[in-house]
Amino acid sequence: MWCAVTLAACFPAVLGGQSPTLERLEPIGLPETLALTADLRWLDEDQLRLGVEEGGVYSWRIGDDEAVLEASLAGNDGYHRGFESYSRVGGSSSGSVAFAGGVFGVYLKSGDRFGTLKAIEIVGDVDRRGDRTAVVGLSRNEDGGWGDHISWLFEDGEPEPRNLLPTRDGGETMGYCWHAEVSVIRFISDERILVVPGLEPGVFVYDRSGELVESLATDTFTADAGCGLEPGKGFMLGDAAFTVGWLARRRVIDEALADGSGNIYFFVRHVPGGPGSIIMEPPESGPDSAYRATNPPLGRVCWDLVQTRAEELTATSTLPCAIESEFADTRLRADLRGERAVILLTGFPGALARPAELFKALIRPPES
Repeated sequence: MWCAVTLAACFPAVLGGQSPTLERLEPIGLPETLALTADLRWLDEDQLRLGVEEGGVYSWRIGDDEAVLEASLAGNDGYHRGFESYSRVGGSSSGSVAFAGGVFGVYLKSGDRFGTLKAIEIVGDVDRRGDRTAVVGLSRNEDGGWGDHISWLFEDGEPEPRNLLPTRDGGETMGYCWHAEVSVIRFISDERILVVPGLEPGVFVYDRSGELVESLATDTFTADAGCGLEPGKGFMLGDAAFTVGWLARRRVIDEALADGSGNIYFFVRHVPGGPGSIIMEPPESGPDSAYRATNPPLGRVCWDLVQTRAEELTATSTLPCAIESEFADTRLRADLRGERAVILLTGFPGALARPAELFKALIRPPES
């Protein structure tokens, strides 16, 4: 069992009504089939939709021993076998399920039919509401270079998506630092989409017609933007041990949520002790330190809970270190229905994945 709890996360945190509160509730035990869950969405009161590494997209009623497989690319001709990651679950609506891995396409399953919304080469994140799917990532243009946009809005039945966020550097930074996995996209209402590119600066809000509504600096939400690596060194983020150290130097938005009442929450990940606080255990067979999913590096990781309101995004309040983990590679995914949250703590995706931790929580805005 992971040790990923602080007093702030275990009990209601009330700081004079000036901060949001997070009350950690009971843990959720996952059956073995779902142990490598990498992303999730609420389905109803006690049912979740889960993306499981190399397994597929499942629906699962909390507490059941079995889950229902809803979507899998295994055996589907024309899809990229060997890259069957389901680490980005956009959720379901209008009878369709949207999902993706880190590379090679965003998929929509409607009934028994699969479709590729767009041959996005690098997928940062995906979300779905009503008959629309929102995506952030990188795609190629006809001459093989990166396209001029890094976010899109797809509407069921429409042949082409609406372009949302243009790239500011020709896709260069996202192209060489995509392993960092720091992009987030979320519908924050039926009419608004929040885009956090992560590796390019800014946080943006678009309406359902694709028009820009608001543009803010990333540090409005106490987070960093960009990569901080030279183009020739971006490939180093493909090394797990290097990525652990890179993340320890930065504040990144791991997740963004909306409660349907105008409150928006950001989980901002950071390592209070910096890279020097991380202990990379040497393998038993030798003295050199190396990353192993079975014995992940130790180091206190915190997620500050940053709250704002849709009508005034520049006014924020923060609950410091609302969630924490003892493992230096941990990332956070979550979903919210009203005040009820499910929070997932995971390691790296793909071949380095390890069993995830899942728990319920209550998240509330500051007292008026």
